[in-house]
Parts: sequence; C-alpha cells; structure tokens
Amino acid sequence: MQPPALISLCIILATIFVSLLADRKFAGVARLPMQWGMNGRPSWTAPRAFALAFIPALSVAVFCCQQALRGITAHTGPAFEPIVLTGTFFVINMVYVFLLRRAV
Repeated sequence: MQPPALISLCIILATIFVSLLADRKFAGVARLPMQWGMNGRPSWTAPRAFALAFIPALSVAVFCCQQALRGITAHTGPAFEPIVLTGTFFVINMVYVFLLRRAV
C-alpha cells in the first residue's frame, strides 16, 4: 500500500474517532439534526447512530472506490489525491459536529 493510502486510512480513523466522541457527548439525544434550513434551524433529524456514522461511512466508501479505480485504470493523477479526499471528509465531519454542538 502506498504512503498516501496509509495516511488516508489514518485520517479515516480520526474521522471515526471524532464521531465516537460525539456519540458519547450526545448520548442522551435520540435524534440528531441532519440538515439545517436557511433560518438556521434543523429541518430534519435522523437516529443518533445513523447521523454520526454517515460521514465516516461515506468516507470509507469513497476511499475504497477511489483505490479500486486507481488499481483498475492507469491512473496518472497526483499521489496525494486520497489524502485530499479523506481530509475533506474529516473537515466536513468536524463542521458537522460543531453544528451539532450549537443545535443540541
């Protein structure tokens, strides 16, 4: 496995860790907001486990697809591409947890 892929796996683990910490923080809340309206209020909610697992699961799925495509095709893109992908999901997860702390 290439070093960028190993770094990406570490970023995915950090994303999962952030969600696990948020799960502890919001243990008393059954449903968490998943979308906010233009007025800043949550428009719909999801069960806590689903809400906190969504972004890490999406990160894993995109990473696996990207690695599979990298193996199938003669990919000539930049080597840091997986790091950018998983790093973006990490930042999105951090923003989501921040918004949860404000809303709940």
